[in-house]
Parts: sequence; structure tokens; C-alpha cells
Amino acid sequence: MAIQATVKPRRIGQRRRAYDETRAPVLDPGRKATKSGFFWAVVSDDRGHGGADPPIVLFHYAPGRGKEHPLKFLVGYRGRFLQCDAYQSYNALTEIERDGGPWRLVYCWTHVRRRFVKRFESDRSPIAEEMLRQIALLYQIEKTVRGQDAAVRLAARRENAAPIIAALKPWLEAQLSRIPQKSQLAEDIRYTVHPEQTTQAAMTI
Repeated sequence: MAIQATVKPRRIGQRRRAYDETRAPVLDPGRKATKSGFFWAVVSDDRGHGGADPPIVLFHYAPGRGKEHPLKFLVGYRGRFLQCDAYQSYNALTEIERDGGPWRLVYCWTHVRRRFVKRFESDRSPIAEEMLRQIALLYQIEKTVRGQDAAVRLAARRENAAPIIAALKPWLEAQLSRIPQKSQLAEDIRYTVHPEQTTQAAMTI
């Protein structure tokens, strides 16, 4: 708690942070077994945005994945953008009233990419292969402007990344219509095209 009390004030005013949670086995005394708990990671790393502060990760433990946990862990923070996956508990953050307005979710391309890597490795899916190729183009655009001023990053994203992202949704929807709807690939595509504010948020940070 002493470390957290020291670190948290340095992060309160940052505009963006990343969030993720992972399952962990927890001792369950009396049952001779373990139960599932979750470590929630709250990350601040502005090096890619030209920031000079060192990256910080705070880990919180919670017994579940409900929306009450991210709400509790972010109390007091004044940022606006939250990078996360499309897990439904994060949606609650867009509904709370704060002085700086509700959190705006920026969905994580790493989580999307991970799904298509698995599909390509397991099924050699040409759809997954093409999706990975498109994500690689986005990563390359980000690499060219990492650490530069916000105006430079925004201009590059609007000129180069926005057309790629805009073309992805209709292309994925077309692929979805051609494959079994109960397949894992179909689920991965639905996961990718469902969030509606991804593009807009990505073009503003």
C-alpha cells in the first residue's frame, strides 16, 4: 500500500491508461483446492506519446471480473482515454459521470491480433492471414510516429491508418457472411467489428 500511495499521485492526471485483467489461482482454505481470482493491471506508459515519465503498472487483486472492480480501481483518476479489450465490464466506465466526462474506451489491437494469430496457427485461415497483414500495416504506421508530438501522430493516423481501419469493417463483415456462424473465426470477427467507437477514439489520441 505504501508503494501504491507513492505512485498513484503521479498518475492521476494522465490522459490515458491501459487496463487488463488475468485469471489467477487463489488458495481456498478448507477445500484443499484453489479458486479463481483476478489480477487487474492499470498501466500508464506515455513514452509512445512523447512523454518523459517512466512507465508504471499497478496491480490490483479482485475476486471477480464484474464492473464494480474497474470502477473501484479508477476512482480519483482524471484521464479520459482507457485502452482495454472488449470485455463488457469496461462498458460501465462510459456511463459514470465525472468532472472530465466519462471514460472513452480505446479497444486494444493486441487483443484482436492475438485472436487471428491463433486462428492462423491452428487453421491456416487465409482470412486470419489477411487480417494479420492489415494489422501489421497499422503497427508500421504507429512505429513511424512513436514518441512524436500529438499533432504528428494524429495527422499520420488520419492520413494513413484511418483508411485501413475504415475498409476493415466491411471486409470482415463480408468474410463473416461466408463462414459458419458458430465457428471460432466467426466469433473472432464479431469480437473485432462489434465496438463502434474504436476508430474514432484511435484517431484522437
